[in-house]
Amino acid sequence: MESTEVLLFAETDRVCPFLQWVDSLPPAAQLKCIVRVERLEAAGPALSDARCSHVADGIRQLSFRCDGVEYAILYFFHKQKAVIVHGCMVSSRLANSDFALAGNRKLLFCDEPGHHTF
Repeated sequence: MESTEVLLFAETDRVCPFLQWVDSLPPAAQLKCIVRVERLEAAGPALSDARCSHVADGIRQLSFRCDGVEYAILYFFHKQKAVIVHGCMVSSRLANSDFALAGNRKLLFCDEPGHHTF
């Protein structure tokens, strides 16, 4: 199986919110996050995992747990590439504000991929 290219969303000032979020995580959570991204890269749209789900409007959630905390990586597919737009901690379910932020970043990316790729 061919791997899927994984892109990271960047703001117009070239800052990558996902990398900033990953940098803020405890080391054990950072490692688990990297493993999840590597699985996404390896399987792409075929990724079928209990921790992978479609949220809405093309946004997907890839979750993982570390030290009792649930985390989510939000991404979508654009021209056979996975684009990670947001990462967050999840209490009982994904917050509307996290979903709205991911949706807004998806729109920005789709309008101008070159300006919003890290």
